[in-house]
Amino acid sequence: LVEGRQFDTYNKLVAFIIHDLNNLIAQQALVVRNAEKHKDNPAFFEDAIKTISNSVDRMNNLLKKLRRDESDLVKRLSILDVVNQAVSECQRNTKLSADIEHTERTLNADQVRLVMTITNFIKNAQEATPDDGRVRVTLRVNNDWATVVIEDNGSGMDWDFIHNRLFKPFETTKSGKGMGIGVYLSREYISELGGTLNVLSA
Repeated sequence: LVEGRQFDTYNKLVAFIIHDLNNLIAQQALVVRNAEKHKDNPAFFEDAIKTISNSVDRMNNLLKKLRRDESDLVKRLSILDVVNQAVSECQRNTKLSADIEHTERTLNADQVRLVMTITNFIKNAQEATPDDGRVRVTLRVNNDWATVVIEDNGSGMDWDFIHNRLFKPFETTKSGKGMGIGVYLSREYISELGGTLNVLSA
C-alpha cells in the first residue's frame, strides 16, 4: 500500500511536469511556425528572443521545484507587472482585451508560477471562446485586495462540472488535448498565496 501511494504521488508529479512542459513546447512551437513567415521582421526576432528567454526561465524554475529549493524563487512582485505580463503572453490572440488599473501594490510570490497561473485561466477562456467572441482581463484594487477578473462569452460550464469536476486533477472538457491539471494547480497556488478563486458560468 505504501509503495502504491508512492507510485501514485510519482505519477501525479510526472503529470504536472508534463503539463508545464506542454505549455512551454506550445509557446516555442508558435515561434518556430512564425519564423519562416516573419524572418525579415526585426520586431519578430525581438519578440522571439523574449519568448525563448521566458521559456528558459520557466524550465530552470521547473528544475528548482524538482530539487525542492524553490524558496529562493519567491520575491516581492508588483501585481500590476504580473497581470500585464500574463496578458502580454496571451496577446497574440486578437479577441483579448484588458482593463488594468494602475497600482503600486505588491505581494510575495514566485513570478513564473503566478504569471503561469493567470495565463492558464486566460488561455482556457480563449480556447472556450469562438473567433468572433471576446475575452477580457480586468485588474481592480480595493483596500488590501487585488481582484483579477477573466471574463469570456464562450461556451461556459454547467453546474455539475464546476462543482464536481472542475478542480479535480485529470478532469478536462478538452477532448483529446489537455490533462485537466492547469486549473487544479492554479487554484492550489492562489490558495497558497492567501487568495481565493471564484467561478461563475452562465
